[in-house]
Amino acid sequence: MELRKSRFIRMGSKVWASVIIGALVAVMPVSPSSAVSRQGSFSCTANAARTQTLYQPSNPAYSPCKDDANWFAQLQPILGLGNLGAVRTYTDQQPDDLTSARPRSGDYATAYAEAAGVNLDLGNGIWVRTGALWSRSTVVCARTLTGPRPQFSSAGSVVTVNLNGKSYGTTGNYIKLAVPGYTIEINKVITTSTSKTRQALVITRTSFWGSFRIIVGESKVGVSGNPCK
Repeated sequence: MELRKSRFIRMGSKVWASVIIGALVAVMPVSPSSAVSRQGSFSCTANAARTQTLYQPSNPAYSPCKDDANWFAQLQPILGLGNLGAVRTYTDQQPDDLTSARPRSGDYATAYAEAAGVNLDLGNGIWVRTGALWSRSTVVCARTLTGPRPQFSSAGSVVTVNLNGKSYGTTGNYIKLAVPGYTIEINKVITTSTSKTRQALVITRTSFWGSFRIIVGESKVGVSGNPCK
């Protein structure tokens, strides 16, 4: 009986030791060396408007992509030429920390910008007015024949563009208009091998009196390397 009892005590101590060690391992912080290493990163930024100045930007640094959001309910003056209505921008990345999870299909970065309307007096009797406008650019990890790769897309719309009294209905397509001294582009998309930019409204002046550009509703995403691996 004494032998069995002592054996039970010895076995019991081993069991409790295992339990204690397991508990300690469970609460130990994860070493930085265990962080997931990816072969690239996402970038993202959004601007309600852009001239030499950024208006209500989200993640203005662009790289790396970070969750950010801005909203402003009042009118936004633009270069003394007029204003924007209420504006909203945001940027979003999933997962928030790329080193926290292994790459998988559906990981993404997105940027979004919108304005309730635009009302600009460009001078010389030239007015540009629009209803609500928005743009969204997205890059998402997808499986391809050559392995996981980032795929880019964009979407957007401009409601009722009015240029010097002539109206153009709601559109998500690219339109280019010209008036003396100005070029006006609607739903402009700029694509490179590593980025996608969508601009709801672009007004460019190139004339004897100087040049400037006003971009309204701009969203941009990009990659460095391959964040999907």
